[in-house]
Amino acid sequence: MTADPAFRLSTFLTLGLACAALGAAEAQLLPEVAAFATAVVVTLAVVYRLDGRAEVLSPQAATNLGLGLALAGAGWAGVRIVRETRAGDFVAVGWGVFVVLLLTPILMVLSVSFVLRRDKDVGVYWYLHAIGLGVVVLAAAIARRPWEVAALVAYAAAAVWGLARFALARGGAAPAAGRRAGLMRAAGWFTLAVMVATPVFAVTPPAPVEIEKFELAAARIEVGFSPDQGVDLTRTGELTSVQAVIFHVDVDENGKPKIDLPQELRWRGRLLAHYAHGSWRREAIFRMPQVVDLAVQKEDWTPPDLGPGGYRIRYTVPASLRSEFLAEPVVWRPGRTVPLANVYEGQPPRPWIPLADGSFFRQIGRPDQRRTLEYVQHTAPLPDPDLGVGFLRTGTLDPELTKNPVPAVRAFTNQLLPRLIREGKLSADAGTLNPVNNRLADENHEAVARAFTAFLSEAPEYTYTLNLTRPRPDLDPVEEFLEHSKTGHCERYASALVLMLRAQGIPAALAVGFKGHEHLGEGRYVIPQDHAHAWAVALVSRPDAGGGRVWHWLSLDPSPGEGISTLAAAGEKVSGWAWVWDRLLDATPEERLEAIGDLASNPIVQGVVATIAVLAAAAWGVRLLRRARVAAGARNPWLDPLYAVLAPHGFTPAADETPREFAARVSAALGGHPAAAIPPAWVERYYAQRFGGATVTPPRTVDLDALRAAMTELSPGGTR
Repeated sequence: MTADPAFRLSTFLTLGLACAALGAAEAQLLPEVAAFATAVVVTLAVVYRLDGRAEVLSPQAATNLGLGLALAGAGWAGVRIVRETRAGDFVAVGWGVFVVLLLTPILMVLSVSFVLRRDKDVGVYWYLHAIGLGVVVLAAAIARRPWEVAALVAYAAAAVWGLARFALARGGAAPAAGRRAGLMRAAGWFTLAVMVATPVFAVTPPAPVEIEKFELAAARIEVGFSPDQGVDLTRTGELTSVQAVIFHVDVDENGKPKIDLPQELRWRGRLLAHYAHGSWRREAIFRMPQVVDLAVQKEDWTPPDLGPGGYRIRYTVPASLRSEFLAEPVVWRPGRTVPLANVYEGQPPRPWIPLADGSFFRQIGRPDQRRTLEYVQHTAPLPDPDLGVGFLRTGTLDPELTKNPVPAVRAFTNQLLPRLIREGKLSADAGTLNPVNNRLADENHEAVARAFTAFLSEAPEYTYTLNLTRPRPDLDPVEEFLEHSKTGHCERYASALVLMLRAQGIPAALAVGFKGHEHLGEGRYVIPQDHAHAWAVALVSRPDAGGGRVWHWLSLDPSPGEGISTLAAAGEKVSGWAWVWDRLLDATPEERLEAIGDLASNPIVQGVVATIAVLAAAAWGVRLLRRARVAAGARNPWLDPLYAVLAPHGFTPAADETPREFAARVSAALGGHPAAAIPPAWVERYYAQRFGGATVTPPRTVDLDALRAAMTELSPGGTR
């Protein structure tokens, strides 16, 4: 088997691509893995280039090398584990995932001991392919960038090629003479399989009922914050608590530890504005209202004076979360320095950049090379902790903030609004419409928003639960929650409130992050994963002294009192395949077709598809050309001479008999005669050329002469 150049090349290529994919995927998490992968790929290239001359290790020596590599890998893993216990870089993903991130690179490095082994048998090659598969599975779980995905696709194609050559070799086919033997054939079938499977999968509807799954993939959703996902309201199952600490803060006031941080404090991580098909999508871009007078950025940054009661929060957030968290509301003053800055060891703070919408952008880059984001926020208590800093705005409002794609929600709020007025929970003029746009007047937005919030959190017909069900999956999840199930967790409550506000023309968005904390003492607070939460923010206005309107972001939490810390982590892992899961795997046929349409409009995808199409056309053209050459002669140069020798003696292939089966029957009839090996060998050489793409020496007439003599000797009458 090792003499087959095509099989040898495809196996090395498969393993090399798997290692490259893992190195690229883990480079940002564990930079050493990229170096390990590079070393393994270089070793593979050198061993292959030397064409076996570097395979000098006996089985025992290879085993010893493997033990040495395993010990070295264990030492590296131990150092990483000790570092993790001190720094908590991977606290967001948990110890289980972290251990997998460590063990898979060690497995990758161990492949070197198999590659350098002399006289590799079938089992060794299976080990190499198994290692490649295990490595690429982890790479697929965390891959995010286009070239990482391209490496995974290349691995799949190389694996198809290698296993095709493996099957031929196991079947007894002669070794292929060319290194690229069977490559075009494997590429053609691989492309055809992808082209057939993609549209079939896209239109396949999901199962109408929940399918009971194996324990490792049980139908449950973990409570927590997911950095790469939006919020999917279509998920069902039991919410389970996760106790892992996400990040911690150190709080001081006037240089002394602050031990009375409000327990109801919310830590905002992200705003989501685009809602469609039961999900809030993170990738959608929207514009916040533009602010007239901003805070200022100065390189020689000093904290702003925010008035009495001001205090400082210093954050330590794992960079793997790819999110910043800020205590809400962010307090700033127009014309004064920004209240946020990155902090580094032995270097001056770097202030965040104020944006036109009143938010702040963290300066990227970590000069101290730490794996945690460390920054400070200066803040102060406000009269209303839910009402943000007032500002003057300009320009038009992004329609994304008032878009309500569920008509039933508008009908619901149109009935709710007069009900709340009748019950005295809103003033009689709260339902007054603006004659310009036929929507609620701006001065009524805050009162209506607070009344809607109180309705959801206090109405006895709405029940908070961690057991997520969908009795009416045919409806939008928000409509189902408001009018049918009336049960759910914070995501459902907050999503319903956002769409209710939008239905009445009040700009609103969904906020996700955390609520509350645990005090460790001396001003240090930790924010656990199970404190994850979702709430609504609405844009409201109040009159100013000059007769105009001052705008504020108002935080609204409609979840009942027990509904704290219940954000469902959509996906449960930091995963580069979040988009694939949300838009393709766990989606309706309509959502899949929409996602495929988005892909089709992507220039990169168009280029990849065009390249695949060209390769497929070339492979098909070569196939047709080979068939044309065979048809032109209308004669099989291998089998016809063999059949001509055997036919006079009564041996002709049956209609349902393959050439290999026919040769085996003739060989059995010849018994122990030396010529009994000629028909099987003849057919196997034909198989190697016809199906394996090998270049085989033309038929030898001396073999046919020996076979003819044997047949005559055993069958003097000329028939058998």
